[in-house]
Amino acid sequence: MPELPRPVYGRTVGPGQGRAALCGTSPATPARVRARTGVSGTERGRGAAGAAGTRRGRRVPAGRPRGRHRRAGSAMEPTELPEWEHLAPGVARLRLPGWDCTAGLVRGEGAALLVDPGASLAQGEAVRRAAGRLLGDGSHVTHLALTHPHFDLVLGRPAFDVPV
Repeated sequence: MPELPRPVYGRTVGPGQGRAALCGTSPATPARVRARTGVSGTERGRGAAGAAGTRRGRRVPAGRPRGRHRRAGSAMEPTELPEWEHLAPGVARLRLPGWDCTAGLVRGEGAALLVDPGASLAQGEAVRRAAGRLLGDGSHVTHLALTHPHFDLVLGRPAFDVPV
């Protein structure tokens, strides 16, 4: 029986297309796109976590932590957070380092909602402090929303003493 196309995240991937179809690249992808995305041909040049490989066209030494992290025992702890991006009046987002997650902050009348507090207690505390600085006036997060139960989004929840 021939292999049938299978849906993948809303897209249909046929037999033999594999990761190239998911990444949106193939050997026929223009060189400028492959150079910008760091994808050469149909596969990225990365091995297992911590293995030597390439990252967006640059060589990454084995054992070097990726992103803005330092090693603290066996856990990876954030050392700094980027700035909040203002998307609309009262709405901002913060791209969290490490797992490529995004925290959101929505400010309303006397309340502030934080969406997805981060991947660890330390990251959650850093997000809480950053949100407090952004809100100003001694304001703080009053509500918390978790979009879905992935560790990289929900493990920062204990840093907040607010309803979910």
